[in-house]
Amino acid sequence: MELSIVIGAYQFIGFHLCKFLLEQGHEVLGADWTNDDDLNHTTQEKQLEIGRNANFSYISLQELKKVSNPGKITLYISWYDFIKSDSGKTAELKNELDALLSKMPVADRTIVLYPIEYNGEERKMSKTDNVQDKIIFLPTIYGPWQPETMVFERGIESNGETLPIAALETEYKLDAIFITDFLACFEDIINLSENIITIKSTKPNQWKLCARAVFNSELTDAEMAGHQENDKASFVYQLKNTVEPELGIELQKVHHKRMQTIGKWKMR
Repeated sequence: MELSIVIGAYQFIGFHLCKFLLEQGHEVLGADWTNDDDLNHTTQEKQLEIGRNANFSYISLQELKKVSNPGKITLYISWYDFIKSDSGKTAELKNELDALLSKMPVADRTIVLYPIEYNGEERKMSKTDNVQDKIIFLPTIYGPWQPETMVFERGIESNGETLPIAALETEYKLDAIFITDFLACFEDIINLSENIITIKSTKPNQWKLCARAVFNSELTDAEMAGHQENDKASFVYQLKNTVEPELGIELQKVHHKRMQTIGKWKMR
């Protein structure tokens, strides 16, 4: 049976990817850089949600070198999540993970997710001889479980009153895609012949429309300024947006409120 290994299983995109693969009937092995001491109620909720599935199991990063599977192995690495966590330890974790991966069986294919604006020198997989390997550059992804380091979740936390200036300065503001729209096209994307792929919305102004649904005041041109169009990929995948920004943000708000309620209940 094919084994899907997801590194970043309890993060944002990594968690949604685990759910997607499980729904497709895959056997999923999750690993994450979150330590037991760092577990909060949001991580615990993710554990409960996918941990009940018999096809899901979890190991630490250190245990990756012990992984074996008689069938095909596909490795998914969500560097998007780690970079968006803003931990300041991207290079350190990348080196640690490279060392661990060199000791485990070679995956039949590796799929790596990066934020579209990322320019890190640690991105060693930009050249690969395996035609099945993919590097996917993503614009801003939003929806339930978006981390609080990102603009929309920060805005929802403040009920739209406060503009998170530091997050605004670094976030990619030229495009935004709802998480389920990305996953709906995921199999098509990873089966493309191209190795390096940039994902782009077919509909315009998606990030700006999301921001309008989050914040009580319109963002100025200065606040909207930022990154230029990405030119790293030779191929751009035009993704059809089915979830409108207003609905996507509303779903994120509902989830945020639910997690607040759970957090308050667990603190009693």
